[in-house]
Parts: sequence; structure tokens; C-alpha cells
Amino acid sequence: MPSIRIPPNIQELIIEYWNSGSSINDIAESFQYKSLEIVKVLKGAGVKLGSINRPTILDEFSSEALEAMVNEYSNGMEPVSTIYARYEISLDTLYRILNTLGVPRRTANIEALDAKKMQMEAAIEAYQKGVALWKIELDTGIQRDKLRREMYKRGIPLRTMRESVGEHTYNHHPRKPRTPD
Repeated sequence: MPSIRIPPNIQELIIEYWNSGSSINDIAESFQYKSLEIVKVLKGAGVKLGSINRPTILDEFSSEALEAMVNEYSNGMEPVSTIYARYEISLDTLYRILNTLGVPRRTANIEALDAKKMQMEAAIEAYQKGVALWKIELDTGIQRDKLRREMYKRGIPLRTMRESVGEHTYNHHPRKPRTPD
């Protein structure tokens, strides 16, 4: 396949993006070219493609912020999603930072897993007592689909819509019988 010819003004922008710290994949996505084409432009301009003197993800944060991030992750008290949302980064970026700093991945918190199991048991028990799935989801935070899958695994039959209508309807009102006109 012949090489795509990238106009000189775009080549200059690509080099500028590279020098400002953008990755090859980010540049390729921005300009709608393949990564290989971006590499060819950079090599053709004599740019060294190693990571020497390139800004890293760590340069974007103060040492205090990095230390706080590591402490929050290491103590295991907060979900990872809360940590990366607080710093307005992605999950991948958080793990890249932690890997760069040599922070070991934390293992599953046994108490949290036990609490989730107990929460699932309580949710299933509530369902068997007649509580609607949407109400269980609101009360426990367990998604309806997850609860349905767990009940299917355990062989617990799901109620039909007709069986669900009653005191636990969505609008919180019991169904009124129709009167003939």
C-alpha cells in the first residue's frame, strides 16, 4: 500500500504536538492518520522517538498530589473510581502513574467482598418478600441486571410483570380496579 502523503503544514503541527508531549497515538487520532505515518513524519524530521527529555504523566501533577494519590490508593479505603474522578484522570492514567511510581496493585479487600455478598443476600431476600427490583436497586445500589443474573444462577424464579403489579408499583400507588362506565 502506498504511503499517505502528509502536507508540510500538517507535518509541522505533528512535530509541534510531539514536542509538547503528545503521544504518537494521540497525534494519530487528532490528525486522523495511522500511527505508522506519524512515526515516519517524526523520523523524517530527525526527531528521536525515545522518551529522553519528554514530559511524562508525572510532570502534570505536583509531588503533593502524587503523594496523596498514592496514599489514597494504597490505604484501600476508597474505590479506584473515586480516586481517578477526584484528579480528573482516566483509570488507565491512574494505573500508569502508579506503575511509574512503583506502587503495587492492591488486592481485593476481603471485608468489602464479604459486605457485597451480604448486601446481595439481603437484596435477594427482599425480592423474595415481594419488593420490586427498582426499589431494591435504589436501596442497595445493586443493579437490577446483576440481581437478576444472581437469582438465575441460584434458580430463584423471577416474578412476571403481572405478579409485580400491586403495592410495589413504580409510582408507589396500588393498582385500582377499573370500574365499568
